Amino acid sequence: MKKYWLTLKISLQDLLEYRFDFLLRTVRYTTSILMLAFLWLAVAHESTSSNIDPKNIISYYLFSAMIYGLSNFHTDHIEEDVRLGYISKYLVKPVSPFWMYFFNMFAQTLAEVLVKIVLFIPAALLLGYVTFLSPVQFLLCVIMGTLVFFAMFCLYFGLSGLAFWFQYVDSIRMCVMFTFRFLSGIFISVSFFPSWYQFISRFLPFEYMAYIPIQMMQGNLDIRQSLQAICMLVGWTFLFYFFQYFIWQKATHSYESTGI
Repeated sequence: MKKYWLTLKISLQDLLEYRFDFLLRTVRYTTSILMLAFLWLAVAHESTSSNIDPKNIISYYLFSAMIYGLSNFHTDHIEEDVRLGYISKYLVKPVSPFWMYFFNMFAQTLAEVLVKIVLFIPAALLLGYVTFLSPVQFLLCVIMGTLVFFAMFCLYFGLSGLAFWFQYVDSIRMCVMFTFRFLSGIFISVSFFPSWYQFISRFLPFEYMAYIPIQMMQGNLDIRQSLQAICMLVGWTFLFYFFQYFIWQKATHSYESTGI
């Protein structure tokens, strides 16, 4: 475990070496989400419907910007390591490629989410856009956020493993990424989707990656509903984990690195 903890520390040091670049990158991703909040505020201003509450919209997209950081993975560096043979340095050592890449990605995600919390939560409190949660609800939100990160990392890590067979898998990964971004509620709240989709969405992984955690952070779900959502996400997390395990087991057993 010590070697993985060292990987986390080194990744944080590398990330903070170029602080301004990291801050700009975080602001760029966040701005793209918050622009949607202003769009829906304009819709609410022109709409006569009472279902569009400006206060709820602002808080929704503030939380969406934070959830976005837990699932916004660009694993092209993993695919490049596979394609160029650099993955061999992990396969010949007593380390797991999964956990090495996991802690590297965890360092980046942790720093990004902490920056957003420092920037957004105080501002949201001053504007009255944040609902105060009980300690139990807060703990459930932390558990949900952790599961979101782990589940999405497993999914993208598994997709990156396809690079053992295909030279480039960017298109596959990006298709999956944008499908999750759209259907999970990051860009558009699931409550605006047709009722038939809202029904089947309960049995799909998408809304558990953004919409449901946001509802929990807004205090719209009670403890029983939050526990049910966590149980559903645990099931999908196991499925994604076994998906990446199957891909990488098959790939590394036939990997030769001949000519590298």
